[in-house]
Amino acid sequence: MTEDISILGKWKNCCGALFVLLALSVSIPAQAESGWKAPEPEFTWFWQLDNESSLDLPFDVYDVSLYDVSESYLKKLKSQGVYLICYFSLGTSEEYNPDRAKFQKGDLGAEMDGHPTERWVNPESGNVRQIMLGRLDYARKMGCDAVEPDNLNYQDKDTGFDISPSQQLAFLVWFSQEAHKRGLAVGLKNNLDQAEVLQPYFDFAINEQCFEYDECDVLEVFSKAGKAIFNAEYLLEFRENNAERDKLCKQALDMNMRTLVLNEELDGSYFYSCDLMYVE
Repeated sequence: MTEDISILGKWKNCCGALFVLLALSVSIPAQAESGWKAPEPEFTWFWQLDNESSLDLPFDVYDVSLYDVSESYLKKLKSQGVYLICYFSLGTSEEYNPDRAKFQKGDLGAEMDGHPTERWVNPESGNVRQIMLGRLDYARKMGCDAVEPDNLNYQDKDTGFDISPSQQLAFLVWFSQEAHKRGLAVGLKNNLDQAEVLQPYFDFAINEQCFEYDECDVLEVFSKAGKAIFNAEYLLEFRENNAERDKLCKQALDMNMRTLVLNEELDGSYFYSCDLMYVE
């Protein structure tokens, strides 16, 4: 059983001068029969992508890298009953990815700015899509409850590909469908320009620095739909100025947004949870 959903949304470019009207009509699996479970909006979360974190932190959600940790670590986390989100890049391929050799000529585009070993992938390639399905299959095998696909926004990036906003939307909706077919929830990582039109297809949102850049109001489409919002802030002021951090946390709690203050390395060496008021 599927439910047909037609979305009519607006895509706005970064400068605010251009609106593109997009009509997107797709069929998606009905959640009641698919078996995936979205994280609750009140779930506290912990996010660490560089190396393995402690297993005994008091958080409902662990968000960890699918490929940067061991299989035994993922299984231990799952056995503890936490809600497990597994991170990987959807829009790029890192040099260390075990599937890097599967990409064909034309699949890999420009180097990602600031990351010379990471290259953009062509979302229009059937081979790229098969590789991404393999990543979803691996996440399911490892017991992940959800996935955090990164690098979703091709707009205004030197990717080596000419990808339109409508092509980007179609790729992300396709990916969401495929995650749901495998019993996996899926989070929208950043990509605020398309948050409104993509909200019905994504089960929660993960954002970086919306308070720093005064963009958090865009994410209200998720909270109004009863979906979780997980946010990370890196501004040094939030780490060194308790008054500013308390102000940030009050705003986050008022918006029912689960917010962490972290260092940009995401290595677990510093974190502060606005929900637990817990410092490591």
